[in-house]
Amino acid sequence: MNKHDQLGDQLQAFYLDYVNNYLTVACIAEHNGLTEHHAATLIDMGRKIHDIRVDAWNYCQNEVTA
Repeated sequence: MNKHDQLGDQLQAFYLDYVNNYLTVACIAEHNGLTEHHAATLIDMGRKIHDIRVDAWNYCQNEVTA
């Protein structure tokens, strides 16, 4: 696994942690020692990676069943 994959995994995990365990950006920022701006940026980056990966997985599933 290369560094880009690891970073993508970490950003996606941060996004999913936010979605599943926090109500506000302020709360996840406080718990991770980040500013709200930095937390929001990481969440946005993680969401984009997550969406790309889900779209790719769905595409592959559609190809297999086609």
